[in-house]
Amino acid sequence: MSSTEGNQPPEVPETGVPESAVPGIVEPRPRRRTGLVAGAIVGVLALVGGGVALAVAMQGSGAPGSSPQSAVSGLVEALNKNDTVGVLDRVHPAEAKAFRDLALTSAAEMKRLEVLRADADALRMSSGVKAEEVGFDAEPEERITDRISVVKLVKGRVSMTDDPAQTPYTEKFLKLIEGVPGASVTQTSTVDIADVVRRTGKPVRIATVKVGDAWYPSLYYSVADFVLQLTGRSWPKETIPAVGAATPEQAVRELVTAAVDGNTRRVIELLPPTEMAVAHDIGNALVVQLSGEVPSDTKLVELQTETKDIPGGKRISPRKIVLETGGTRISLARDGDCVNIDTSEGKRVACLDQMLAGVEEAAAEDGVQLSEAALRAFQGIGRNLLDIGVATVEENGKHYLSPTGTINELFLTFLRGLDAKSLAELTQLGGR
Repeated sequence: MSSTEGNQPPEVPETGVPESAVPGIVEPRPRRRTGLVAGAIVGVLALVGGGVALAVAMQGSGAPGSSPQSAVSGLVEALNKNDTVGVLDRVHPAEAKAFRDLALTSAAEMKRLEVLRADADALRMSSGVKAEEVGFDAEPEERITDRISVVKLVKGRVSMTDDPAQTPYTEKFLKLIEGVPGASVTQTSTVDIADVVRRTGKPVRIATVKVGDAWYPSLYYSVADFVLQLTGRSWPKETIPAVGAATPEQAVRELVTAAVDGNTRRVIELLPPTEMAVAHDIGNALVVQLSGEVPSDTKLVELQTETKDIPGGKRISPRKIVLETGGTRISLARDGDCVNIDTSEGKRVACLDQMLAGVEEAAAEDGVQLSEAALRAFQGIGRNLLDIGVATVEENGKHYLSPTGTINELFLTFLRGLDAKSLAELTQLGGR
């Protein structure tokens, strides 16, 4: 279904904006080697294939901890046993669900693309994660609130190994990536916790969160704690409550309006209370941090959107957006495979076929003749990217913008622009 919001503005002279500064507009003459672009696409697929091994196991139904330290100890124990499923069962349930949703849908797409074998069981894939001799600080826990606690580590080594041969890729895909530098090479990265402590003078901090009666280590809260430590701020005493909108379209419009107005509190209110609990808990620190910012003079005048059902929520894609800045207006409007741009320097149209012509010309300059399958791949990706939108979810009868759902949908939009034949063509370009 579609939704239109805002009044139609009169056409007035507009301020000049460089084409490169207009979101979604692609320069007609790309100058980079087509092979590098194609190689990047294949590299992303290979990376995600390995990442699925970690993410899909995040089912959030495992054995949580009875205390913050025991939660981290359980995580470390599973790592020492190379028990990937056990490791990921112990992470924060909301984060586990977000990664699991992405991994399951990504795995389905990669089977369609003949990257993963048809019999690959996404929930049984494993990855080489290992922890050794992990030790806690003399005072291992720092209680932040009754439901947030930081556990401090001072020694140990954590390594991750990416081995394409251990991922259930198809023989076809393994042969394809042989020509892409580094794509089929086993790589291991190791972090020595004691070295980090020596360099920083502080323990490594892992934030844990109490959900119900159990404690879980949390990636999101650990990142938030790191940012607070880096900026010398403390966790706020009070949270910012979630205040959703009546409809998905209204949630997006209110969030865009709040963002251009510099209303940080309202932006946080419009984030899901379960998925983005960390944003609500750290929110007041962000509000204080940004309180001295000069408000932008940019205003949202009109926003027309299209709504589509996606797993777990809605995708809201912009069809027309009009912004006013400094008394003048900038208009971007989707029209099929084109975007109509109206600025003070006049009107112009940027179309997908112009981008494809530029890609083909750039390839020819490199001595590469693009096949129809390769052009179809670029066209499919470009057309899907024109449909990019943000994801919303409903919780307790209110609608919120979902950051993880949006990231998932962006990635899936990219994958849906490919088919197995065009992927093979791009892989061959990537090796040139």
